[in-house]
Amino acid sequence: MRSVPQLARPAAPRPGRVAEEILKQLGRVAEGVYSAAAIEALAGEKRVDMPITRAVCSVLFRGTSPRDVVQQLLARDPREEA
Repeated sequence: MRSVPQLARPAAPRPGRVAEEILKQLGRVAEGVYSAAAIEALAGEKRVDMPITRAVCSVLFRGTSPRDVVQQLLARDPREEA
C-alpha cells in the first residue's frame, strides 16, 4: 500500500496567541483572517448580532481560547434567526 505524505500542521493555537503569529507559521493567508475584524465592526455599526464572527475575532485578536469560545456559543439560548 502506498503511503500518503502528511502535510505539516501548524502548532495548535494557544490562549493569547495573536493572528499574525499563526499566519506566519502557516506561511500563507488563512481565508477570512483579514476580513473578520472588518465584518465584526460593520455588524456592530449595523447592530446585527453575529456571534460566530465575534467568536472568531475573540480567538484571532483577543487571545480567547477556542475551547472557551465554543463553550460560550453552545451556552447561548436558542432563538429563531431572522
